[in-house]
Amino acid sequence: MADELTHLMRRMSAGDPAASEAVWSTVYDQLRAIARHQMVTGPKGASLHPTMLVNEAWLKLAGKEVAWSDRKHFFLLASQVMRSVLVDAARRRGAAKRGGDLHLIDVEIDLMPGGGTPFDILELDETLQRLAVHSARMAKIVELRVFGGLDHAECAESLGCSLRSVESDWHFAKVWLYSELAP
Repeated sequence: MADELTHLMRRMSAGDPAASEAVWSTVYDQLRAIARHQMVTGPKGASLHPTMLVNEAWLKLAGKEVAWSDRKHFFLLASQVMRSVLVDAARRRGAAKRGGDLHLIDVEIDLMPGGGTPFDILELDETLQRLAVHSARMAKIVELRVFGGLDHAECAESLGCSLRSVESDWHFAKVWLYSELAP
């Protein structure tokens, strides 16, 4: 199945509309699961529903002229695009601050034992950019875990590193994020 999806993605990159349709039908359920994960563990009070998030992300993904290398590459980019869609939605709502109501989108990250801690998604996005300066891999792990819904093993596979490295980086990144984001 993974080889077939990789083949379809490469045909999609070459401009084959039938391949694009086949990729969409193949990855839709997985993208919906990621989006549902976002709605449960991610943005609180977001106006985007999972279907809207998936559709917006797909439009951006399908419109990219990317030479898809494989399924992992696709889902790495899907996590980035979903983050971008959520951040853009928060920015649009933030623009209303200058002339209307501001509705913050919170993202909940399990930084401390006992449950998740909500953070403003725009603040989290800026903080992740600062983390990427120190460690691009740690920032990518946070993005994959928080925005992509991947577990440690999936992150390790996607990034091509060991499970132990992901676990260690995730632990350090959570501590760093908490120190940067906590009031």
